[in-house]
Amino acid sequence: MESPLTAATLLDRYLDRWLVGILEGNKGHEQEALLELVRSVDLHAYFLNFFDSADLGTALHQQCLFINRGIGPILHAFLPKLEQFGDGIPWFPSNERTAAWADRTLYEAGQLAMLRRLAHCEHYGLVCCDIHSEAHVSIHVLAKDQETEDVRDIAWLIGQQLARRAERQASLNQEMQGWARDRIDQYVGIHMDHFIQYDSDRELHELYQEQAYSSLITSPEADALPDESIVGPRTFGEWKMLTITAVARAMLHLSFATRLGAKNQDRLNLRNLLTVPVRYEDLRAVWGQQTGVIDTDGLDEIGDIFLLSPGRATEYFSNYDYPLPYSIGFGRYFALLPQFGYISNACTFLVTELKRKYRKDWDKAVNQREARFQQDLYELLPEPRYIRGRENVTLRSSNGSTATDIDAVLLDAKGNCLYLFQLKWFDIFGLGLRERQSKLTNLLKANKWVDQVSSWVSTLSQQDLFTRLGLQKHFPVITADVRLFVLTRNSVRFSGLHEYDDRAAWIAWPRLARLVTENSDHLAPVEEAWLIAKEDISKGYQPSGMCTKYEFPYLRVDVLK
Repeated sequence: MESPLTAATLLDRYLDRWLVGILEGNKGHEQEALLELVRSVDLHAYFLNFFDSADLGTALHQQCLFINRGIGPILHAFLPKLEQFGDGIPWFPSNERTAAWADRTLYEAGQLAMLRRLAHCEHYGLVCCDIHSEAHVSIHVLAKDQETEDVRDIAWLIGQQLARRAERQASLNQEMQGWARDRIDQYVGIHMDHFIQYDSDRELHELYQEQAYSSLITSPEADALPDESIVGPRTFGEWKMLTITAVARAMLHLSFATRLGAKNQDRLNLRNLLTVPVRYEDLRAVWGQQTGVIDTDGLDEIGDIFLLSPGRATEYFSNYDYPLPYSIGFGRYFALLPQFGYISNACTFLVTELKRKYRKDWDKAVNQREARFQQDLYELLPEPRYIRGRENVTLRSSNGSTATDIDAVLLDAKGNCLYLFQLKWFDIFGLGLRERQSKLTNLLKANKWVDQVSSWVSTLSQQDLFTRLGLQKHFPVITADVRLFVLTRNSVRFSGLHEYDDRAAWIAWPRLARLVTENSDHLAPVEEAWLIAKEDISKGYQPSGMCTKYEFPYLRVDVLK
């Protein structure tokens, strides 16, 4: 018996047919088409990340967002087709017709990818869909976008880290706008009337290495593991240094391209200057020169981690996500070096690929996260006000087996409040719905921890409780309040209706750091954070009644929020 048609299935089929149509329209010219498409996403990623949204205007800002999103299905469709081509690459400048086609194609691809993912959210209770016909679907959003709230707090935390580097960054900016710009002007030139050519030197690369370090700070994934964790043949910190090297090259290229474009606006199109083709052997040689790695296996290992292959592009597409690669396999002999990967998030691709290739090492390394998390917590809430209790206090069941543990204990001596923490640090996830559901399921297991710890606390006198927690020397004169925290590293607010035990505050690390910092003059900053977090997690969703219509050939999708 055939399964009933769902909106998700309908949009899957439509997007598949749409991609087949795009490929058919470019049969035999897939290289030229994909090159134009990558040029488009590079240009719009540059707009999106280097210009204020108010300067771009609402329409262009929205276009940039969809074009960036559209590269996922495009790479999934085109990359497998490039293996048929031999040596050489069709390197022609963009023109108005091909540029308009690429922009329009990516824009539609991004809209379809967004709608496809949204329709699949029905399986998780986040939307409900009505199929009026195979040419008309309505998607009703049922849940507030809670994840965005955590993203804002992550951005705040990144801002704090950048602020601590502000003095050095100001010095870097001065150098970039001074001697470095003069040298770039000296080195850069026009190639074949439309393209770019330049020389470089060690000083420029070292300057941009430092600038790339700031770029790494803006990537939450750079914090995925302690730097000393072993992943494959090197530490995570060493992998990040390779990323800084790749990002520095890309940033330096962007400076050459934008400088040349600005000085030759009447002659050059920036679209032709951003994306760079390179032969695999030349890319390997650059890696060898900049890292000191000389053996073939070592260079292949680096190349594999930093390159998007056809199979990997399809995997991203299957997970409703889109890649942010440092290089893209462009057939048997060439790679493209795009800008959009490092511009959008310098470390996302590295972390995803390390997990893929070295899964056992990665899973072993995540065990080192808890000690780092505890240390960060102690630095946010330092002594003498906040007194540390025992770490990893074990709670046992009646038969003596381990029931659960308390990862961190802090006594606010001034506020007379005892805080018990469960620390949860799961990997940052992108747009993949299955991975999102896996993280949510893992998080909700903390309900059992809240229940067990609450029951345990209720059975003990306060004196026994303080003794068991290693705080017997700090027993308060007045009975202390006891507060439970489920503290995650990055995300705790998931869209939809979920059962969070309200005997605890459920909060992510960036949110806690923000609330404690912004309420530092409060009599009890952590207590205030605890109360606010409980309100955050229980916020409901009120539909606005707004309807957005998306129209394609033979398909209309209405999204109601």
